[in-house]
Amino acid sequence: MSLTDDELKQLREKFEEEIAELEERLPSMKEHSKPVEPDNAIGRISRIEAIQEKEMSERGLREGVERLRVLKDQLEKMGTDRFGRCIVCRQPIAFGRLLFIPETERCVGCA
Repeated sequence: MSLTDDELKQLREKFEEEIAELEERLPSMKEHSKPVEPDNAIGRISRIEAIQEKEMSERGLREGVERLRVLKDQLEKMGTDRFGRCIVCRQPIAFGRLLFIPETERCVGCA
């Protein structure tokens, strides 16, 4: 089961849209993951909350950077025999799965 030209077009548009969205959000995510400066004006609890928020932002940033890398890789693979194939079993990945989870590299059975 290979993807039709229309399905490939839809996927390309989806990938490009997701990439643009991530590239727009990543600078803000970087800003929020900067170190928390010691400040006497905030209390101990507020500082702990700020550190926890920073750690969550760092995690989101790492995940965003990785997702961007995979999406760009997927876009690059498009048009090759490697695109839309599971990296584990080499079987085709369903169009709906690729559309719903653009960064997926595994079929449902191997996920």
